[in-house]
Amino acid sequence: MINKGTDQNVVLEVHGNENRIEIQQNARIANLKIVICGNGHKVTFGENVFFNSGMIIVEGLTPGEVFIGRDTTCWGANIHCMEGKRVILGKDCMLSDNLNLWGGDSHSVLDLQSRKRINPSADIIIHDHVWLGQGVTILKGVELAPDIIVANHALVTKSCKTSHCVLGGMPAAVIKTGVTWDRNLL
Repeated sequence: MINKGTDQNVVLEVHGNENRIEIQQNARIANLKIVICGNGHKVTFGENVFFNSGMIIVEGLTPGEVFIGRDTTCWGANIHCMEGKRVILGKDCMLSDNLNLWGGDSHSVLDLQSRKRINPSADIIIHDHVWLGQGVTILKGVELAPDIIVANHALVTKSCKTSHCVLGGMPAAVIKTGVTWDRNLL
């Protein structure tokens, strides 16, 4: 499950059965706590992933999934996946530090009259080649198109289907178009 040769300070807390943590070739994880509560959940670190610190929580009665695509790097993120939903990070994403991806609320919000829950969990889908700046928060139900930059400390509450743009603000909105990014300082 965990390759001790390349992974340091990884804490696993698993409650349930038939859960899987998959670390593909050349993936490196460190300073990470993975908490799984329930049965049949899956966490995958793709090839050449570098995940430096944070926490991944997957919980619920229905199997959920956290998937981090190949060549993605992360300097610090808390990822919370609930109730059979997914948090998917595409390939070649670049995640700064102090990030939060919240696929659910952990508590119920009820309609006062009907007493029915009105805050269901939802997937978070981040497509390939997305850069999340420092302190970004992504909320449930968000899908980001490929090749987007999310500015530092942005609060992303809605999906963005426009590639080659910068999102910024609270709540985040498109603030620039016609851009891309490169890992190298050119």
